[in-house]
Formats: sequence, C-alpha cells, structure tokens
Amino acid sequence: MKNMTKDELRASFKNRRLALLPAERQLLDDQLLDGLKRLDLSAVRYVHIYLPIAKWKEYDTMPFIHWLRQYHPEIHIIVSVSELQHGTLEHFIWNTESVVENAWGIPELIVQPNTQRVNPTDIDLVVIPLLVCDREGNRIGYGKGYYDRFLQACRPDVQKVGISYFEPLETLIPADPWDVPLDRLITPAGFIVF
Repeated sequence: MKNMTKDELRASFKNRRLALLPAERQLLDDQLLDGLKRLDLSAVRYVHIYLPIAKWKEYDTMPFIHWLRQYHPEIHIIVSVSELQHGTLEHFIWNTESVVENAWGIPELIVQPNTQRVNPTDIDLVVIPLLVCDREGNRIGYGKGYYDRFLQACRPDVQKVGISYFEPLETLIPADPWDVPLDRLITPAGFIVF
C-alpha cells in the first residue's frame, strides 16, 4: 500500500469491499453493529447516519437505526439529501418519510413540506461512510468532498465516527487542507480513537 495515491487507494479498497462474500459480510456487519452499540450516546440528541448504497456494498446502517429507535427513542436520527448542483448535503430528521435512490444510486428521503430540516451545528455525532483510513484518522471516501464540506459546517466538538470493514493503514493517506479527519473508527476488530 506504500506510495499509492488517493485514487489508487479508493479503487483498491472499493474492489476489496465488493469482493467480500455475503456470509463474510454478514459476520463483519454483526461485529460493526456491536461496535456501534458500544458508543457513548449519553450526551447525543442528534445523530447523523448515512443510508447505505447497496451496489457499493457499504455497511448497512439500518440495523443500527432500528436499534436506536428501540433503545434510544430520545435521539433524533438525521439523514442527508444531496444537492448535486452545489456538492452539498441538506439534513433532515428521519421519521416515517419514504426513501428513494437519487441519480447516483444513493438512498435519500423524499422531502415533504413537513419534513424537519436540521442545521449541522445541531448534530452531536456523525456516522461516516468510508473505504479506509490511516492511523491519523485521514479517510478515503468516494472523492466528491460532500462529507468534508458537511463536517466543516458542524460544531468543532461534533463526534466524527467512521465505519470500515478494514483496519487503518499504517501508511499515511495524503490529506488536503480541507479534509476533516475522524475522531474514532469502528472496525470489526473494535474501536480505534485518534
């Protein structure tokens, strides 16, 4: 993995994730869910969670969302809608609104007139999709910068929690000035705090 560019790392780990067999992924998903359940949610009122892109075999956050609704009904679950023209995300409380795939195959809410919009500064914890990160919390996502722009708009103390099937790289990922690193990572092997 030494001296690979971000694009090369992105392609490599996307292929590695796509190659996971269904039974293998189910085991890893169960381990990731256990890690998510161990998060300290005592001060969390607004948690932002991505909805998984099935064709890219992202970790399925739906079991965690169902668990939150059952055991932490006081927590508001926030999901995003992409503003493709501007490369930004709009954030909404997800109650019972329907979900459809956007032009890129990303599942998103069908926003209704009564869907409650949320300011990024209200969010306490963000669960972040990624392919891989390094030991400094620098991450490789899909390269469009949506999450970096979103995280820059959040409070400085927002908890940034990544989820990956893979352990962090020992080699540092090249980071740009606008990249926002993780605070911690959940992998099938457990928690890593940066």
